[in-house]
Amino acid sequence: MRERARRAQALLDRIGDSGPRRATLLNALGVAAVAEGRHAEAVRLHREAFERLRFAGGPPLESIRTLQSLANALEALGRHDEALARFGEAQRLGAEHLGPRHPQRARVAHDLGVLLLGSGEPGRARELLEAALAIWTDTYGSVCVECGRAHSSLMGQASAEGELGRAEHHARRALAIYRQVLPGDHPDLAAALVNLGAVLHWRGDFAGAVPAYGEALRLQERILPEGHLHRAITESNLGESLVALQRHAEALQRFAAAEPVARAAGQPGEELLLLVLRNKAKALQGTGEVGAARVALEQARALLKRDPGRAQELAEVEQALAQLPVRAG
Repeated sequence: MRERARRAQALLDRIGDSGPRRATLLNALGVAAVAEGRHAEAVRLHREAFERLRFAGGPPLESIRTLQSLANALEALGRHDEALARFGEAQRLGAEHLGPRHPQRARVAHDLGVLLLGSGEPGRARELLEAALAIWTDTYGSVCVECGRAHSSLMGQASAEGELGRAEHHARRALAIYRQVLPGDHPDLAAALVNLGAVLHWRGDFAGAVPAYGEALRLQERILPEGHLHRAITESNLGESLVALQRHAEALQRFAAAEPVARAAGQPGEELLLLVLRNKAKALQGTGEVGAARVALEQARALLKRDPGRAQELAEVEQALAQLPVRAG
């Protein structure tokens, strides 16, 4: 990605102020900036690209793609209202210049659906995500990367509405598609396995969740460096399902792998650390290590006390502490 960005910058320096061509390269630089987490820089680049396209009367399709990229970068910065406005512009341009089943309109609908899902509007999100899936199915067939992405997003949408049967359907469909169209070491394949494991856990099928998480973890161990937060999250998820199966010693091995990664991550790892500590305490109780379970719960309590908005979770931890036998582990 950095090499592509370097080449795009070199071309940008060479071609001068040509509107559409410069906009294309600005967009390439914006994509590279997003990949490196530089979302503010991506916003600047995509915004400049769109202004150049608008001034030069550039191709509508390129303008729509630029607005979509700009909206996604704005949302990554938490600028929700601005992102919605840019998606709205992209939708209007699509309605004016593209056919009703054009795949670019599906891309805009999908990304807007994901944004709405993240902002607590699963009903509106479902309509957009299902529309995107229908267009992609008509355009590329039902087995394509785009359809896999739509099924993954619909899994999240169904979960948000508590429809876990529908969520499992979409999770399984996404995984089946990715197994056919992606390389065996692709990150999206690992994510699809994690999604399936999560849905099965939520449905109480802990025995089904364990192999899904296990396969995801083996894949992540091949493609992600040691100490990566995503690996630690999967370790924690697997541990939680093992606790539910009362396989406490195995669960503790998973928590032992996840906990130092969560601590080293600082603030981004705090949510994971809290989950690890609470589930680790359950596993320790299962192995009779009551004193160690108390320590884990006390650490979880200290984390929760920092946030006044988590009073319910704090009360649950306090109750778990009160229920521990008063004896050494």
